[in-house]
Amino acid sequence: MLLNDFNVIVFGDMSSRQHADGRGYIGGNLNASGNASFMLNGKTDPNPSSSFDALYVGAAAAKTGSPGGNVTGTVKVEQAGTAQIWGNVDAFQFNNAQSGGHIYVGGTVGASGQQSSAGNGQTVVTGGNVTNLTMNNGGTADINGNVRNSTFNNVSGRVSGTGSNNNVNNGSMQFGATPAAPAFSFPDADQVKSLLTETSEDLAALAHASGAAGPSLAYNDATFTASGSGVTYYNITTDEFSSYTGIGYLLDPDATLVINVDGSANSIAKLKANPLGVSDFSIASRIIWNFRDVVTLGLGTKLFGVVLAPDATVTQSGGSHEGTIVAQTLHLTDGEAHAWGFKGDFPIDTPSTTPVPLPAAAPLLAAALGGLMLLRRRRAA
Repeated sequence: MLLNDFNVIVFGDMSSRQHADGRGYIGGNLNASGNASFMLNGKTDPNPSSSFDALYVGAAAAKTGSPGGNVTGTVKVEQAGTAQIWGNVDAFQFNNAQSGGHIYVGGTVGASGQQSSAGNGQTVVTGGNVTNLTMNNGGTADINGNVRNSTFNNVSGRVSGTGSNNNVNNGSMQFGATPAAPAFSFPDADQVKSLLTETSEDLAALAHASGAAGPSLAYNDATFTASGSGVTYYNITTDEFSSYTGIGYLLDPDATLVINVDGSANSIAKLKANPLGVSDFSIASRIIWNFRDVVTLGLGTKLFGVVLAPDATVTQSGGSHEGTIVAQTLHLTDGEAHAWGFKGDFPIDTPSTTPVPLPAAAPLLAAALGGLMLLRRRRAA
């Protein structure tokens, strides 16, 4: 399930000076500054095994074969996994990644003069020139362009162009060779967005059909309770969400909580509430906050659970978010994203999607959408 496999799913651009504990899926560009890291495996809940890679940047551009999917600044993958970046990269750091990962870059690396590094036997494959790259502890490099100001220690590689001011130690770099091309396999961006947008629509419909009321209130402190097993729904407005000063959760071990935040078209919501008495952060894996009509969502404090806001620009500006974030645009400014996945009783059939090379991903994701649409038609009948 996408909500379990990824820590952040962004259909457009993302900016970050913080880290996301889990996998990242970015349709547009990544503006990375400060600690723009992904896949801090085991920092909170261990990331679930998955057929998806650690990081995708530029899924929308990959869909059309157009320019885009660039990384400004330095992006890091801290633990296991492969990164696929459709465009150009200022710099990447894969020093701590486990052995066997791949870094696929469709364009250039290091044109801005920043330093990139990889170690522990990674494979680096680029579609353009490489500058200021250091590779240590084995691995391979396939560079479709020129290489300069770079160091390769115990690395074997092929370079289609020329080299200048490089150091090659205990390895072999062949210049004027025929390197491999980046092996991209982005899931279809349009259909991933359709799947999650329609999931948000269906959750809103189910919440309304349930006749759910709001939470219990003590002044402006709200407590959401989910007892027994199955799914408990709540409906609140964006104004109510923005007015809370505290949010508490009372969940039984097998309960799932869905909080639907209603608003008119183009609504704005801003979280100011502090969490109340939460000692078990793993409850985040059984909560969904659904923001179907919200276009601007500010998270000024810590929130627990999946944030499903497919049309919104989401800004995490204070406190770390506990759970997956789905957004049109995402800014991690002064708050991190911690990976808990989603392990609740999901009320809608959204089959897992397996990344396969484009364009073959389209029929697979279309099948997933078809199952979801069938469920929608059955409920409407």
